[in-house]
Amino acid sequence: MASASDTTPLLADADPLAGSEQNEDNITTFRQKKEPFFRITVALTIFSAVFSTIAFVFDLIVIAIDSAAPHGYYLFWGLRYRVHHMFGISVLTLIFSHLNLASIKHSRRPLWLWVNLIVDAVTVVYVVGTAPEALSQNFHQSPDSWLPDTGAANTTRAVIVLLGIGLVSGLVVAFVHLVHFPVRCYASLKSGSWQAPQSWKVPGGEFKIDFSIKFLRQEERSEPLIEEP
Repeated sequence: MASASDTTPLLADADPLAGSEQNEDNITTFRQKKEPFFRITVALTIFSAVFSTIAFVFDLIVIAIDSAAPHGYYLFWGLRYRVHHMFGISVLTLIFSHLNLASIKHSRRPLWLWVNLIVDAVTVVYVVGTAPEALSQNFHQSPDSWLPDTGAANTTRAVIVLLGIGLVSGLVVAFVHLVHFPVRCYASLKSGSWQAPQSWKVPGGEFKIDFSIKFLRQEERSEPLIEEP
């Protein structure tokens, strides 16, 4: 008579789910693995989104007030030109910072590295070449030149303050992207993500088009001629 120990399968063989549970744990751990400097990346992206929003709002208010001036413009031509450039940069950084936050929330990683590096470089170059001169011109404006129109003079003082806040916020955004540029490069080299193929995916979904082309071959059928008697 065979003993019970001879016919009883081993516990490891009796539990077919043990291997699958271990694989699932490994997959979960792999999916939850964070990239290097993940927290720094998130913090810098949030700073960029916040100060880009401030710069966008205040620059837009100044542009609207300047365009609605009853007796011309509140800003000189050179300052107006630079404000419009700063407004465009704030739109760029505002869009990409929120897209990066959406991508981090969805896939725990920002957008494509090369796109972010281009945005960082463009932001730093344009802001450094525009904001300091714009600040200097802004604070050299003279509200008293609108006197005796006290309303216009007071509006000019408000424009100087609002524009100052917008330009300083733009400089903060440029500093954030200046710090973020080497952080992105070092994190990419350390993780080796620059060697992986980059997929074109929009955060939250994919856009895919499938199409097929078929060539139908038409055969000509010749009908026999029927001769009449």
